[in-house]
Formats: sequence, structure tokens, C-alpha cells
Amino acid sequence: MRARKLKRLIANAVFEGFFGQDPTTIQTIILKKTNFNNTSAKKWASSHGFKNSKIDENDTSFRFRQFEPSACKNNSFRTISLRTGVSAVVCRKK
Repeated sequence: MRARKLKRLIANAVFEGFFGQDPTTIQTIILKKTNFNNTSAKKWASSHGFKNSKIDENDTSFRFRQFEPSACKNNSFRTISLRTGVSAVVCRKK
């Protein structure tokens, strides 16, 4: 996927909600280990404008928290796909 198209997709991930709901914001970026190693995951996050200083790792993915989940409204979390191997948790901020 071309960089310009991906940047547009990420920008559109922060969108106005339907029926007058608050906009959503990317709370966490998730990169699959089948597509990235630790170094390439950090590089991808940084090159796409995301914080990458703290990485949470499990058996299948690297997770880069952009802000604390406590800053989100209850029941507003959703996971969306950005591209192969990359997804994001979005929420509505309080």
C-alpha cells in the first residue's frame, strides 16, 4: 500500500461518528508479529506519527498505547483494520 494512501486511511480513522456522536481517536496501534519484528514495529509506528516509546508485547502482537484508556468514554472502544498486519483501537474521548 502506498504511503499516501495509508496516511489518508489513518487520518480517516479519526472520524466524525454517525448520528451526531463524538469523533473517535486512535488509542492504541496494534502490529502483528507475523508482519513485524520489534525493530520494524517501532520504526513503522514512528514513521506514521505514532508514539513508540513504550511497547506492550504479547504472543501475537506489538501494541503502542497513544494515551491511557481511562481518557475514553465507557463502551466506546472499537478495533479497526488499517492495513494488513496493522489495526487500531479507537475510542471516544471523555
